Amino acid sequence: KQLLFTRTTSQNYDERKVYLELLDTLTLLDIETLIFLYKNRHEDQRGKRLVKVGELNKPNTLKYAIVGSIYKLKINGLIEAYTYDLAAGADNSLNECVCVSDYGVNFIKFCLE
Repeated sequence: KQLLFTRTTSQNYDERKVYLELLDTLTLLDIETLIFLYKNRHEDQRGKRLVKVGELNKPNTLKYAIVGSIYKLKINGLIEAYTYDLAAGADNSLNECVCVSDYGVNFIKFCLE
């Protein structure tokens, strides 16, 4: 029985294995966050749209649950993060700006296509 849309070959086996193992570790919040960033990735033709972590909202979800999700996506290489406004001695996690990485786009396309 074929579960994937395209055939697995010796050339794409390792990549697919990594993607499937990564997908197994993601929570619903992780996936929703990644999809939101993916859908909002092009503000104009010049590049990626950065979204400030502190501006991400989900009803009935604590801000720091979203911060944890962002961290998980970041350490797995699915998103890129940039920090512009650093406050000395403060928690800057809500000031971080994020966007889907090229690897993240490939991961999403693998899951959806």
